[in-house]
Amino acid sequence: MMLIMELNLKMKIKNNLPYKSIFKRGSLIKENQDLNMISGVEIVVNDELPEHVNLSRVINKVKKIFPPSFFDNMHKIIIGQQKEFIDRGVNAMYKDGILYITHEQDDNADLYDDIIHEICHSVEEMHEHDVYGDGLLEDEFIRKRRFVLDMLAADGYNCSDIDASELKYSPKVDNFFHSEVGYRKLGNITRDIFVSPYSITSIREYWATAFENFWIKPDTRPFLKRSSPVLYQKIMKINKLHNL
Repeated sequence: MMLIMELNLKMKIKNNLPYKSIFKRGSLIKENQDLNMISGVEIVVNDELPEHVNLSRVINKVKKIFPPSFFDNMHKIIIGQQKEFIDRGVNAMYKDGILYITHEQDDNADLYDDIIHEICHSVEEMHEHDVYGDGLLEDEFIRKRRFVLDMLAADGYNCSDIDASELKYSPKVDNFFHSEVGYRKLGNITRDIFVSPYSITSIREYWATAFENFWIKPDTRPFLKRSSPVLYQKIMKINKLHNL
């Protein structure tokens, strides 16, 4: 009995986790598997989420959206602050099989969106050759981005320093679209071209935002098929590879 009391003093029960889940920095010890997103995926909590954010509920919702095979390239989810979040001004990222998510979440929906989006990047990495091997997706993306830049130039924006063919993430490009133009205005300009104004940031975001919307907003599928035929066919190919 004394041993149990000592353990309870050293470990903190986290209210928003499932019953009997025990939280301590750097680990998550579970007596049930509610938070084991998919078999083989470990969840590590380095910084506590806000009390009103229910991790178990979010994870269970994610499990209902994606098939288990979408997690084959992922082996860990880490929740907590990362230096890259501060340096790049982001709140989530996927790297080397690990999904990093900030603990600073507004609500369940905020956490859910972050996790879903980064899983899309994991699937992208898993099927990189199928997505990018023939160069067709890059061509579609560049053509659409160039069209938007021409529209912005005609509206008085200085786009001379923005290279439409730059596929990778660029702080300069991101700052131009996010800060100089603004996503509200960009959203109005691109609403018939991109599924989200953030899609124009890089080729990887072009893929991830579309793949995310395909799964969590099925009503956007006709728009994707019409506005981004190459991208849509890539998504359908990946789904077929997963027997979906």
